[in-house]
Amino acid sequence: MAIASITPARCEQFLAALVARGITPATLKHHWSVLRRVFVYALRHKAIALNPIDGVDFSANSAMRRNRRHHPLTAEQVAAVAASVGAR
Repeated sequence: MAIASITPARCEQFLAALVARGITPATLKHHWSVLRRVFVYALRHKAIALNPIDGVDFSANSAMRRNRRHHPLTAEQVAAVAASVGAR
């Protein structure tokens, strides 16, 4: 894919794909940082006019929360946690 053809929307799709893979926030941040550096290099060498990543709202924590499903504890799990806390 030509770097000049990459849009903020495509960057958001890439971010969503990383989140969907279930990678850790630190790894997600690392991937995003590398991609940002590629675009900064391209911008510096006039291969692109604007950095498409600048149009994407990225936060490793919020990106992970967007696709995270809640799994509430069952009554038995809550009782087990309470018992283990009291045992110490």
